[in-house]
Amino acid sequence: MRRSTKILIGVFLLVSGTGIAAWLLQASKRSGLSAAIKTAVPVRTDIVDKRVISGNIMPCKEVVLTTEVSGTIDKLFVSIGDRVSKGQAIARVKVLPKSSDIERAKKELHIAQITQKEAKEKYRRSKQLFEKQLLSPEQYEAAVRAWEVAFAEADYAQKALDFVLEGYIRGAQGASNVIKSTITGVVSELPYQEGSAVVERANFKEGSPIATIADTSVILFQGKVGEMDVVHLYQGMQFEVSLMAMKGKKFPTTLTKISPKALGSRGEGSIKFAVEGTVQLDHQDRANIRAGYTATADIILAKVSNVLAVEEAWVHQENVSVQVPMTSEVAQGDSTFFVWAHENNKKVKKYVELGTSDGIYVEVKKGLTANDKIITVDDSY
Repeated sequence: MRRSTKILIGVFLLVSGTGIAAWLLQASKRSGLSAAIKTAVPVRTDIVDKRVISGNIMPCKEVVLTTEVSGTIDKLFVSIGDRVSKGQAIARVKVLPKSSDIERAKKELHIAQITQKEAKEKYRRSKQLFEKQLLSPEQYEAAVRAWEVAFAEADYAQKALDFVLEGYIRGAQGASNVIKSTITGVVSELPYQEGSAVVERANFKEGSPIATIADTSVILFQGKVGEMDVVHLYQGMQFEVSLMAMKGKKFPTTLTKISPKALGSRGEGSIKFAVEGTVQLDHQDRANIRAGYTATADIILAKVSNVLAVEEAWVHQENVSVQVPMTSEVAQGDSTFFVWAHENNKKVKKYVELGTSDGIYVEVKKGLTANDKIITVDDSY
């Protein structure tokens, strides 16, 4: 074999070996890159965007009955849980007057009776003189008026003494030692028992609460919601309420009230707004409901079915001065949201248009297909 032929064969083998080594090295790099990247494909699923609000079940109205006289509770006519009507007697207070008040009232009555007796005698004399035409009509009329005034003052003094001794005036409306219900409802609280001392209601003090009457004709859900969620609520919105005490049951509810003012200030913690809704109950459920039950409201803001979705953790946002909410709908060309995809052994940025989100998955309206491989873990660097 010629020498030149051997040289050519050697050069060919050298070049071939170098190419094979380079190909193997590149393949090894590609294999290592693929091993360092983990991917997942979008899924078809249902997404529900909802807010969960904690609160309580309460009656539509509660009235606290207080006493207008001081003393002790002589008799309770009802028990907790009893249904009462408007005007029905709840309790009777036995008045324990001070001795000084009794003596003062007796003295005023005695003086009023003496004045009445004198006015009556003067009236009788004036009448006799007037009938004999020995007294002018003006003088006679003055004697009549004096007798009428004295009679009224004596009657008032007698009633004042009765009120001091018994706590009420017979046949009169107003302050009384018998506490009556002002609404129709259920007795929910009786703070005092028979024999307990109670204090009357005055201008600058509330007085002792004798009973609490709850109107359970309408049951309300009452809760608090943060400022980021209250903007999504509106009166008339339908949602469901579930109770911890009645697991597995959900009650349709209509939102009836959204407070126009926050309950707290920034210095006191997170800002909350009071919300209220009417709970729809049938007769059996109404009998089992108790005021104060812990309740949870599930308010659905948006719901989509069988949509293409990815996990929110896979979605990134461009570095822009104003951060756009992830659920904002923007044109694909102007979108600031993107995902990293793995195509042809390359890392590719794909801009996406997003839709409804439930906090874990977010709907992808544009930018991806069901076959795209989304990079979930990238350890290639």
